[in-house]
Amino acid sequence: MTRTLPDRHSQENQSAFNLSQLLSREPIQTDNAHIRKQISNAVILITGAAGSIGSELAMQVCQLNPKSLILIDQSETLLTEMEVALQPRYPHIRLTAFIGDITDSLRMEQIIRQMQPDILFHAAAYKHVPVMEKHPYEAVRTNIFGTKILVDLAVRYGVKQFIFISTDKAVRPASVMGATKRLAELYIRQSCEQSGTKFTITRFGNVLGSSGSFINIFKKQIEDGGPVTVTHRDASRYLMTPDEACQLVLQATSSDYYGKIVFFDMGRPVSVQAVAGQMIRSAGLTPHLDICICYTGLRPGEKLHEDLLNDDETEIPAAHSGMRIAASDNRSLNFETIFKKLSTALNSANPGQIVATLKQILPEYDDAALMCRPM
Repeated sequence: MTRTLPDRHSQENQSAFNLSQLLSREPIQTDNAHIRKQISNAVILITGAAGSIGSELAMQVCQLNPKSLILIDQSETLLTEMEVALQPRYPHIRLTAFIGDITDSLRMEQIIRQMQPDILFHAAAYKHVPVMEKHPYEAVRTNIFGTKILVDLAVRYGVKQFIFISTDKAVRPASVMGATKRLAELYIRQSCEQSGTKFTITRFGNVLGSSGSFINIFKKQIEDGGPVTVTHRDASRYLMTPDEACQLVLQATSSDYYGKIVFFDMGRPVSVQAVAGQMIRSAGLTPHLDICICYTGLRPGEKLHEDLLNDDETEIPAAHSGMRIAASDNRSLNFETIFKKLSTALNSANPGQIVATLKQILPEYDDAALMCRPM
């Protein structure tokens, strides 16, 4: 399934190279027949629907013939583009777009109570690591409290399934973004034990071509004649295509993954420097001769390498051969106290206090993980 939405910041003008060629492995294929059974005739809600992942997910959901599709996003322009693009192609699907902020509890309750979704895909988040280092208030408010609002409403109004899109940055977090996503994971896991809603967490690697992806930056730099800027010559990342990312989310609707954290077997982490060289060669140029590669140093919040499992998690096989489950005992946390502490920190409007509170609540959040040997 490929993206055919209007010209957007992600996945555009990829003629010079194929994203799947950058994986250093074969793309993962999933059970589309099973996914269709889960989605067909269901009422689907997607938050962050106008983002790079949410919009691709909306397109793939439409191809699986849901009864209706509800799109929520803050961006009126991008959400309107989505609606205009999807409705003529899928006239048999009831499509409803809502402009809304997931941190607005009244607005979210109105939508969920009115639309009664069967499956909620929660893609809305602040996800750019260096940016959220500068804006921890927004990261906590959206990634933690926004998720809490949706989780609580899903339980209250009987949403059958809730699929949360998380990230490998939530594993041994070294950034504000990673820490907020980890706390959201932990709240969801604890909520699994107290409701009839079936929660599943999906953990992404770096999604090639998504908004803010280093692939887009490299492509623009190559078009401009260089240099291509790599943070560190030893930096590596787990990579997945946008199609794989959405297939993971859709596959997570299976009953095999209720209450689980799931991720794809993405093989070995890929060298960011190697990807830069491959993209330069794909453009018919020679690295360090036609296009220079230079090293700028890790940005705030970035790690040299990412992981897929926390220290208390064990990888076990999943029903699908390309998927894995991060198994662990559920950690019991006093979220009433946690949310009070975070609210107090937000009310202070002091970034330092917000970060300090996150570290107090989440001991594994340690920006010392950023330390690495010189480039």
